[in-house]
Amino acid sequence: MRRPIAVLVGICAAAALVLVVLAATTNERRAFTLGVVPAGPVMSLAPTGEVCQAPVALPDGESDFDRVAFVVGTVGGRPGPQLDVTLATTGGTPVAHGRVPGRYAFSTRPIPEAVSVGHVTSREPLRVCLRNAGSSTVAIFGNGDLASRTSTAALNGKPLGIDVALSFEHAKPRSALSILPALFDRAALWRAGWIGGWTYWLLGAVVLLAVPALMVVALRGALDDH
Repeated sequence: MRRPIAVLVGICAAAALVLVVLAATTNERRAFTLGVVPAGPVMSLAPTGEVCQAPVALPDGESDFDRVAFVVGTVGGRPGPQLDVTLATTGGTPVAHGRVPGRYAFSTRPIPEAVSVGHVTSREPLRVCLRNAGSSTVAIFGNGDLASRTSTAALNGKPLGIDVALSFEHAKPRSALSILPALFDRAALWRAGWIGGWTYWLLGAVVLLAVPALMVVALRGALDDH
């Protein structure tokens, strides 16, 4: 009777070990996103035009970032224009900037771009702007205004009723295991007030410990019946 139980315990321990190894070796560059899926082009940004998404707040201490990522599309068969990316507080204080050089190839598919802006640690809400510094129009990808409940996009200061698909990245990828505490804390933000990051740690412990224990009890009972 002991051998089947030992085999079951060994399988559960091996599965837990595999999960830990996968989490430690799976790298993630994203620091956070606005939750806006780039469903399609939501606006055309003409030369000298500037579209800004605000307010953008860093969700926690693990959200420092170095790059801003977004999705664009070239228009009319022409190469893409230069895009200037600027970040400032909603009060207007400059925080960071970056640039996408022009002349990137025309494409009928969305073009993901990730721009280095320097290390951003500001805890003040930000305004993230894309300015067309070229001579041709570029399509900006995003979604409807409800995609990001806490921010919205404006063109040259006028509300658009859309959200630009922005994500914020670390300069170097981090393992999924190292950012697990931050993921649990962020998940708790969208639940009942009494739920915190500890809740997800507790659920994880139940899955890793209680479930195998119940399986052992069930197997022991089945063997005793025989």
